[in-house]
Amino acid sequence: IFCNFLVSSLDSGRIDPNLFNSFQQILGSCGTQSVKEICRYSCVSQRQLERLFLQQVGISIKRTSSLVRYQNVWRDVIRSEQFGIQDAVYRYGYADQ
Repeated sequence: IFCNFLVSSLDSGRIDPNLFNSFQQILGSCGTQSVKEICRYSCVSQRQLERLFLQQVGISIKRTSSLVRYQNVWRDVIRSEQFGIQDAVYRYGYADQ
C-alpha cells in the first residue's frame, strides 16, 4: 500500500535517478538497510539524499525505510497461518521493544 502511494505520488518527469536507486535499495531490502548503506549504494551523500527525499517524497529516508519495513511485517502477519514474532524481529532487524 505504501509502495503504491510512493509510486503514484512521484512525478516521473522530475525524479532524480538517485532517488529511484534509493527506492530500489529500500524495497529490495524490505526496509532493513541503514541510511548509510542506502547512500553508499546510490553514490550520494546522506545530506543530499535527505534533501531529495524531503523534496520529492515529503519524508526522510529513515522514515521511508521504517514504513516499508513495517508494511512487510504486516504483510507477513496477514499471510502467515503461524506468524512467529521472534522470526519477524530477526528477519526485519528490529532491536528495541
